[in-house]
Amino acid sequence: MGNHDQYFYYKTPENPFHPPGSFAGNEMFIMNADLVKGAPLFGVVWDEKEVFKPHTHPCDEVMALVGSDPDNPEELYGEVEFWMEDEKYLLTKSCMIYIPKGTQHAPMFPRRVDRPILWCDSLPDGMMSAVYATDPKWNRFKDPLPMPPKPGE
Repeated sequence: MGNHDQYFYYKTPENPFHPPGSFAGNEMFIMNADLVKGAPLFGVVWDEKEVFKPHTHPCDEVMALVGSDPDNPEELYGEVEFWMEDEKYLLTKSCMIYIPKGTQHAPMFPRRVDRPILWCDSLPDGMMSAVYATDPKWNRFKDPLPMPPKPGE
């Protein structure tokens, strides 16, 4: 037993934002301040399939989409539609996306998947907090489960 065992997770505990059966992707791991005090949120998912309404976060976010061919790591082998504010991007290459705090982003969904795509995201405040768009043009997309309030709210 090592002094740092509490920092290693080989299976993520149940996630209140994505309870079992509610998540269409294959969520591998999620680390956040609920698991380790002060930890940033970091999630890893194979083949994300959820399509959420646009939302903002009270902190910056970094997202990565990575293709699964080690011989051609720059290729996404698919096409992902990603919205930032009211601009649509069609992603076909592995990439990282910086989303400044307060910037509306999503919906985000695969339009084509030829090989599995690894999705990773990180929020440095460690919290799963977001404000979802209320514009009716986005009503066809899913409203995720309510976000738990941040401590002190």
